[in-house]
Amino acid sequence: MTPGQRVVNIASKYVGVKEVPLGSNQSPQINKWNSYWGMKAVPWCGTFASGVLREAKVTDVSHPSTYMICKRAAEKGWNTKPMVGSLIVWCGTHVGILVEELSPGVWRTIEGNTSHQVAYRTRSIKGATIVTSPEVAKKPTYSSSRRYYLQDVAAKETVYGPWRSKRSRDKMYARLKQKYSNKNVRKIRVRGKYAVGVGDRKVYGPWQQVDSRDKAQKILEKNLGRRLRPFSRKAKNVNAKAESLGQTQ
Repeated sequence: MTPGQRVVNIASKYVGVKEVPLGSNQSPQINKWNSYWGMKAVPWCGTFASGVLREAKVTDVSHPSTYMICKRAAEKGWNTKPMVGSLIVWCGTHVGILVEELSPGVWRTIEGNTSHQVAYRTRSIKGATIVTSPEVAKKPTYSSSRRYYLQDVAAKETVYGPWRSKRSRDKMYARLKQKYSNKNVRKIRVRGKYAVGVGDRKVYGPWQQVDSRDKAQKILEKNLGRRLRPFSRKAKNVNAKAESLGQTQ
């Protein structure tokens, strides 16, 4: 796991943390992030990012003041191109953490103090400043609007279904799991409906990064004893629409 992926994993576990009461800039967890900076009941997007970076054991390039985040980044050379685990900063206004690129220039983020909580958002990087911890930049994890797969052209897979409801699919899944206890039985989707696959997978993935797919390819080919065909395609949400900043206080 790269440092950037570690940052995102830690940030994601706090999604859903809310102010108590709403509008107070406080909660037991929010108070912990703010107290590190000797503060209480203040806008906390920067202290949230700071807490995540420190927990991920990378250089804390955040600050309670988004103006100061940008100022220090310029001074210390922390400005980079976008990568997983970077901060996206609207200097003087707000800060979030980049998770994955949904379409060119539009990223999924995790942000604190957005509508009084930690939540996923969809943001354009246009006009924003990207600030990255040195450890994250040293071993970057880049994201793109493409997803990466492996095809097993020799796979022998039997598909049961599809059904419109999960309930119907799950009944068949339970029966097949009992019948083929020594085979790979899994729940799949076929043309948007629910199905069950038995046997070797025809397609593995997706992976967000090509290097992750390539590492998995070596392991899978060794286990299967045959070559797999790598390919990629655009993500389904390639035309993701960026949100406005909205309530960040």
